[in-house]
Amino acid sequence: MACEKTNASAPHEQLYGSQLGGIFGYSYFTGGFADGHAEDVRVPPADNKLLKVPNSLPNDKGIYLSDVLHTSYHSVVYSRVKEGDDAAIWGLGPISLMASAWTYVRGDKQVIGIDSNWRCAYAESKIPGLKTINFRHLKATGTVPAKVHEILPGGANVSIDATGGEYGKGWAHSLELAKFGAVGLIGDYVGFTKHFNVGSLMERGIRLIGCGQAPVQKCKSYRSNFS
Repeated sequence: MACEKTNASAPHEQLYGSQLGGIFGYSYFTGGFADGHAEDVRVPPADNKLLKVPNSLPNDKGIYLSDVLHTSYHSVVYSRVKEGDDAAIWGLGPISLMASAWTYVRGDKQVIGIDSNWRCAYAESKIPGLKTINFRHLKATGTVPAKVHEILPGGANVSIDATGGEYGKGWAHSLELAKFGAVGLIGDYVGFTKHFNVGSLMERGIRLIGCGQAPVQKCKSYRSNFS
C-alpha cells in the first residue's frame, strides 16, 4: 500500500532480511491492516492512496477495485502472458476466475483451471472456453501433469499459482510447463517450504529464472573480434 514505514513487523525483517510495505489482509506480518473487503479499512497514507469511486458505481462492483481485479491482472501481466499462449491456473477462487478472464483478454488460445470441488463447474459456466481439471475426479493412476499434457501437448506456456498458501500442494505445476515456460505465484505464501524461502520469492517479487542451455547459434548476431 505504501513504503516500508507502514509495516513495523520485526519478524518480517528477520525472516526476509528487509522490510516490505504494509499489505491489506496479510495479518500483523505485513502491518496488521484489515482486508480490502472489510466495511471499514485503515489506509495509510489515505491522502494520496485512495481512489474516489463515483456514486453511480454500486458497492458490489466497486469492491473489485480493492483487490480482485488488480491482483488477478497483476498476476497475468507479471507472468508475461502473451497472445497465442496456453495457460494453466491453479485454484479457482475469485483471483483465479478473474485471471482466467484476463488471459483470454490478452490473447491466450487455451486456459485450464485446476481445483478440487464445485468451483470447476462454476468456472466453466462463467468463463467461455475455459477447461477445468478436478483432481479429485482423476483415476488412481491419473495425475494432473498427465491431464494437462493431454489437453495441451507439450505443456502450458504459463502456469499461475493462485491457490493461496494454505492450499498449495507443491511445485508439480512446474512439470506441466512447455520449454521456457513461466510460473507466476500470486498465492499468499509466507516463510519457508522444504527449506526454500518461497514467501520471500512471492512477497518481494523476485524472479527465479531457469535460463536453459545457451543457444550458441544466436551469438552469431553479437560476434566481435576476439583475436
